[in-house]
Amino acid sequence: MTVPNQKIIKIHKPNTQKDPFVCLNLDIMGKVYKDLACNGYTFYFYLCLCGNMDGFSLEFSPQYFKDRFGLPISTTHDQFKKLVTKGYLVQKNENSNVYDFYYEPEHLKVNPSETAFNF
Repeated sequence: MTVPNQKIIKIHKPNTQKDPFVCLNLDIMGKVYKDLACNGYTFYFYLCLCGNMDGFSLEFSPQYFKDRFGLPISTTHDQFKKLVTKGYLVQKNENSNVYDFYYEPEHLKVNPSETAFNF
């Protein structure tokens, strides 16, 4: 850890391609986009997190997201909070600085037969 109390994000998403990559089921991707109120910034931040290997621990740095992905620092903080509120980022416990990232939060698993796209 580089800074005391720095947030750590532990990725929970199976990936099968060589990184850097984002491998998502289209139905899940559609559900997530809708769930995030079609907010491009939040969805983009979500995609940036999805590009990490399952089990990887990412030291959260808004400056990194600005330098690597072009997200302003204040926007990155805002999107982090939105993903916490929606259950994509789940704090380990009340006093923890560790958050688990789930590419498909529990509330989207309620009806697995429902699809976002009709091909």
